[in-house]
Amino acid sequence: MKLIVCDVEGTIFKANYRIKGTDFASTMWQPLAQRLGEAAIVAELETHRKWDNKEYSNYIEWVEDTVEIHKHHKLHIDIFNGLVAEAEYNDGVIDFFEKLDRNKYIPVLVSGGFQELVRRAQKDLNIKYGYGACEYEFDPVTGYLSSHTMTPCDFEGKYQYVNALFAIYNLNPNKDWVFIGDGKNDIHIAGKAPFAYGINSHPELAKIVNFNATSFSELYSRLIDDDDIYIMDDTDLVQEEVSGIEEKDKAWESTLAELENAKITLAAKVAETEYLNEVLTFASSENQKNEAETIELRRKCTTLQQEVIELQKTKEAAEKRLEKEEKTRRKEIKDFWALHFRHFSFTNNFLHEAAKLLHGDRMRLEERLLELHEASDPRTLSRSKYHVSGMDHLGLTLVGGVAARIDFRVVHGQLHKVEIVEFYKKNET
Repeated sequence: MKLIVCDVEGTIFKANYRIKGTDFASTMWQPLAQRLGEAAIVAELETHRKWDNKEYSNYIEWVEDTVEIHKHHKLHIDIFNGLVAEAEYNDGVIDFFEKLDRNKYIPVLVSGGFQELVRRAQKDLNIKYGYGACEYEFDPVTGYLSSHTMTPCDFEGKYQYVNALFAIYNLNPNKDWVFIGDGKNDIHIAGKAPFAYGINSHPELAKIVNFNATSFSELYSRLIDDDDIYIMDDTDLVQEEVSGIEEKDKAWESTLAELENAKITLAAKVAETEYLNEVLTFASSENQKNEAETIELRRKCTTLQQEVIELQKTKEAAEKRLEKEEKTRRKEIKDFWALHFRHFSFTNNFLHEAAKLLHGDRMRLEERLLELHEASDPRTLSRSKYHVSGMDHLGLTLVGGVAARIDFRVVHGQLHKVEIVEFYKKNET
């Protein structure tokens, strides 16, 4: 299994317009300025000058400036949606993704452009993962641009979104993916890819990529031919990655077993100590009838008390290791889910329970979360709603057939804003 990571504007879609004096042709950004008039074009050109002169500290600042241009010049939803609908696919794109073996390749879209354009390509080309840098919201009454959301996924930011997928699919970031792009902004991610292709590349990108194609039709046969050059045997690679996950799970289970054994042994030693203390008290009350027996009992009690102290230390050490490991897992999960479930928020209780799951169960959980995230109305997947809390719940089956449940709440008036509240296994409710 490998990732095929694609840029969008200029790669998937044709970038037919470039303002004179800029380095970046685009499918949306510059055509939007063109549709808004000469003043907007001048303002757009000024943002490119600032970027070239490093007056922006990051890409997000550049986008924020451009958004303000669109607001100032009254960008209307009809103009925006019209450009999304008019965008043309590059030659061979549709055929490429129709022929692509989805059992072998996982396509991913990462763009410094609009999420709306990414979403269109996801739908048309059957692509699960797609990340755009900006998403617009328009006033329902006037139709003019009113607000926006941002995602840092262009230039250096592109790789961060790809990196998050390696863990979920157990892929090797040094071997198991390729990148396809066209622009100057793709240089960073192309340099990190084990193999990179260009589609009519910018001259500076052409120096980085392994092969520059003129169309996706040319690219498909080249991709298949090159596959064995840079990818190790699938069986060996999967075994290598699975072994690493198994080792982590074994370490986690070993700590849990150590803690459980310490608790059981400690309880037994405490009970034995209490019993000997009772015997010792009784023996002492018998006027020291058997002094030797009393001395021996005192010695055993002292020894047992020391063993109890050591077992308590072992138990506390295991609990600290478990707490530290769980904290690390919670952070990894939270960061990973923040990338892939952008419309979800997760309670600490849910993250706490998720961190305790082994890899197989977590994969089952993430599959259901992904299904919920992609639903046009998450409530349609709910089994029922709790009358008291108002929460919906979604069932799933873990490894070994264990039934589980996700409790969630749709934010009032926002179908795509969902709070994931609780996770229960059967018999835990």
